[in-house]
Amino acid sequence: MPARLKKAAATMSVAVAATAIAIGASSTASAIELVDVKPPIVEASTSGSTIDLEITNPHGLLDTVGCNAMVVKATSVPGVLANPLTLLDAGVVVFPSFSDITSLFGVVGGQTKTYSQTVAPGLYAVIGACMSPLNVGELPTISTPKLLPVIGSGSGGNGSSDFPSFGS
Repeated sequence: MPARLKKAAATMSVAVAATAIAIGASSTASAIELVDVKPPIVEASTSGSTIDLEITNPHGLLDTVGCNAMVVKATSVPGVLANPLTLLDAGVVVFPSFSDITSLFGVVGGQTKTYSQTVAPGLYAVIGACMSPLNVGELPTISTPKLLPVIGSGSGGNGSSDFPSFGS
């Protein structure tokens, strides 16, 4: 895919996601729920400086629910839980990224995807989110964040979704 087309597609998908979240935030008091949106099933582990994650959309294809998983800096988690719109703030989301345009689209009902993302050493969290365009005014349903320490290259398996989740 030509670079120009990738950039246009990435910009469009971010604009659509931002618009959906903004619509949800602007009218949460009058949200219309046509679909019962559940959080996605997210598994994550680390090996060296790589975070491996798997996301499964628990909905059926006809439910029109899309899901994605994000790797965020652990210090951003309280803000994201309080207001999912902080995912749009610069420096919060480490993955998905514009360098891998397919990572921006997530999974449709019944689908599972796996991703690997190399990151700098630090403390991260993986958060999954699902939403339906049919639920006008509703913010995404977010999974319980999974804490993942990344120690660096050559350290072997140093983390997994067995690490305690926030709030547990």
